[in-house]
Amino acid sequence: MKQSASTQASADPALDISKRYVRVIGKKPPHFVEFEYAVAEPEIFIEMILDEEAFREFCEENAVVFMDGAGAPLSEEDADWAWRLRDVTPQ
Repeated sequence: MKQSASTQASADPALDISKRYVRVIGKKPPHFVEFEYAVAEPEIFIEMILDEEAFREFCEENAVVFMDGAGAPLSEEDADWAWRLRDVTPQ
């Protein structure tokens, strides 16, 4: 019987999906917080933007671990593929 990805992930003892990570990467006027959010693996994240109140609630509900800095340095090859939505500029 084939397992779903979520079943396989939860069966992996090295992967703790209860751990949640947040790295604040910026603030946008008037009251928005830009941040990276990760589950289990801090290196694999999504970018999110929430207003300050929603951000506080989100962090509390997810019992996040706050991370400092820009994260681990990337190899030259990996850096070629690294980009963020915030790096995109209007044309």
